[in-house]
Amino acid sequence: APAATSCLLSVTSDPSGARVTLGERELGTTPLLDEKIPCGAHAIALEHPKRARLTHELTATADAPAKVALTMPKVK
Repeated sequence: APAATSCLLSVTSDPSGARVTLGERELGTTPLLDEKIPCGAHAIALEHPKRARLTHELTATADAPAKVALTMPKVK
């Protein structure tokens, strides 16, 4: 069987409404459900107007969609 070219990513954040980017590509705002991304290892970034920017590394595979739940740190 050919390898899957796209995998699924779901991201939730506390607080919700954070902007999610994968490299230069903006994926949308949390809660983000079953967004198609290339399979493999990635770093996503979350930005929220009232919280500190957060980066997170993940791996998405065809068998295991990436599900990420993050609490965004308060701005110091």
